[in-house]
Amino acid sequence: MTAKTVKTETFKSNLKASNKSIQETRANRIASEAKMEYDELVNNKKRAIFRVENELEAMADISTSNVTTSANAISGTNFDAKSFVKKRADLKDELVLLAEELATLEEDAEFYS
Repeated sequence: MTAKTVKTETFKSNLKASNKSIQETRANRIASEAKMEYDELVNNKKRAIFRVENELEAMADISTSNVTTSANAISGTNFDAKSFVKKRADLKDELVLLAEELATLEEDAEFYS
């Protein structure tokens, strides 16, 4: 039995299947694909929230010995208070927006299950 024969037999069996069976198979595939896309969208939103939270946490550690923080420029005259405050405010705004978007997305969890 060749691959071509298998494909032909599958096609023939699909032709013989009832319309209801074909519709159910198609519906299951569409629903599965939509669920995967939904899950990816939710996970991407959670990842974005995690990234912003990490940035805010790094900014909270203003120790000059912490070389991984964006706030480590606090030593001496290098510290730019205006840009520090603006960046922190922007990150907090972004976090609020992302959390609201995630909550809105999660309202649809039952719809895609």
